[in-house]
Amino acid sequence: MDNPCPGWLADSCWDNITELDKLTNFHGIMASFEQYPRDWNVWFTSPEPENAPLPGNFSLRKKLRNCRIFLKVASQFIDLVSSQVVLGLQLFTN
Repeated sequence: MDNPCPGWLADSCWDNITELDKLTNFHGIMASFEQYPRDWNVWFTSPEPENAPLPGNFSLRKKLRNCRIFLKVASQFIDLVSSQVVLGLQLFTN
């Protein structure tokens, strides 16, 4: 499946997301990126992602412990998003 967000999401990051989608608790995240690309971009660039719901239905379905896995994928975006977003994610998951 091709990267649905090539303007802001590196292909290597998309590859990580496709692997994440294979985990039971994250199954469907690829489809979410395809359905809500603008929402995911807004979330990644948010100054307070720890206070923002995850796009699509992930905010309701996913548990806090799963954010640790997502943080590892999101950390691959360090060159695409501000360090504040990554710091916010780290604070949120600790």
